[in-house]
Amino acid sequence: MSALDKVLQPVALKFINAFGTSIKYTSSTLSNYDTTSGTLNETDKNQDIKCIIEESKRRGDTTGLTQFSKVITVAAKSFEVAPTEGDKVLLHNITYQVGLVEAYYSGDNVATYSLGLSK
Repeated sequence: MSALDKVLQPVALKFINAFGTSIKYTSSTLSNYDTTSGTLNETDKNQDIKCIIEESKRRGDTTGLTQFSKVITVAAKSFEVAPTEGDKVLLHNITYQVGLVEAYYSGDNVATYSLGLSK
């Protein structure tokens, strides 16, 4: 952890918690492998966190870009495990699926994530 990480990670968390919008974040993590059936079992983990809602500028076209309904910024310190594509976000009583995860670093560690959400 760099000196910048020690300063900027808590600042990002404090700012987003003070001014952000509440969401319910659901991540699916692989919990165990059933050797009898040969299947992986998932466990949903729900977290109430805050985010900053941004305007979505990505649009679907022939280049293969995905259209996102919303883009949100969340503090990395809000998560025990990094967010992944396929996770779910409940925002204003609408459930979105995470389609893009971009990490923004404060030094050696991630300070915030930008998440592209689609319905």
